[in-house]
Amino acid sequence: MIDIPKSKSNSKGINFPLIFLIFILLATIWLYWYNFYIERDNSIIESRISEKELEIEKIKKDKNIQVYALISENKKILDKLESYSQITVIMNHLTYIKDNYNLILEWFSYSNWVVNTKATTDSKRVWKAYSATAYFIDNYRKDKDALFGLPFISKITWHTQISFNLKLKVKDNLINNKN
Repeated sequence: MIDIPKSKSNSKGINFPLIFLIFILLATIWLYWYNFYIERDNSIIESRISEKELEIEKIKKDKNIQVYALISENKKILDKLESYSQITVIMNHLTYIKDNYNLILEWFSYSNWVVNTKATTDSKRVWKAYSATAYFIDNYRKDKDALFGLPFISKITWHTQISFNLKLKVKDNLINNKN
């Protein structure tokens, strides 16, 4: 009989492909499970997002929210327009001048932060009219509540009363606070 030599089994050669096959199978199973886990989380998150989008749509239909959104969107424009509409503040301050300095403001016009007016003393007695005029010119510039800068007064007339035209510019601090 012929003796066939027994080949030594190469245990390393058989074990490596087997180990590699087991690793690939485990990796495939893990990746399949991980994919399933991520898809499940994604579907949960997508359903939450769609719920929140429906809630947002309901909120957007609320009239108060719509008004608030419009105001927020146009806040700069509204603030600028508000700063231009200071006529009530200016009119109240003209009343303050009339009351505190004993002057009659016969008329006024307001445009671009400038008030034009004609001031007349409320007394026909010369010394009292002169005193009121001098008091106004001297003290208004020092008045901490003064809204206007008082420019140089170049012309004063006297007939039965002292009168003078005023061109009052709103002080910069009011303009800057509003813009």
